[in-house]
Amino acid sequence: DLAFVVDPIDGTTNFAAGLPLVGVMAAALVRGEIVAAAIHDPVGDDTALALRGHGAWLETPEGERRPLRVADPVAPSEMSGAAAWRHLPEPLRSTVAARLPRVATSFDLRCAAHQYRLAAGGHRQFLLYNRMMPWDHAPGCLLLHEAGGYAARLDGSPYRATETTGGLLAAPDAASRRALRSALLCD
Repeated sequence: DLAFVVDPIDGTTNFAAGLPLVGVMAAALVRGEIVAAAIHDPVGDDTALALRGHGAWLETPEGERRPLRVADPVAPSEMSGAAAWRHLPEPLRSTVAARLPRVATSFDLRCAAHQYRLAAGGHRQFLLYNRMMPWDHAPGCLLLHEAGGYAARLDGSPYRATETTGGLLAAPDAASRRALRSALLCD
């Protein structure tokens, strides 16, 4: 009935290389539904938090809170975001790589914790993933949802923490996600 998923060091490649771009992620699930999430930045020493139905916010150790809100929707050509395309299966990987010039900018920080924080905070418009481990996405998907964003599997079906395949595409809303999917994934 109650489960927790925890990623004690998200961005392990960065951590192993001595790069200070890592995070700690956790989510609480009740019967498979994500109900609470936390993404802690140990370097910046603040935590992005979300409770289902109660919004998302950034909280400092002193208890200061700042609401999180995704960016306003824009056309794909104006979007900036994280595209972890290297893990996509072929031929989708080649398709996405060839179509990335259709967005304004793309990057991969190799740390879902910080990429979700950027999107939920309105600093980037999209996220694209293939790997779907729940410890990487359950906290981020709730954070993004509670900040007003929209995430779904690559085929458009809903994200579920219990499914580990199908990839993920997130944007400020459903319409901009559909436009981005068309620009990056569809023929």
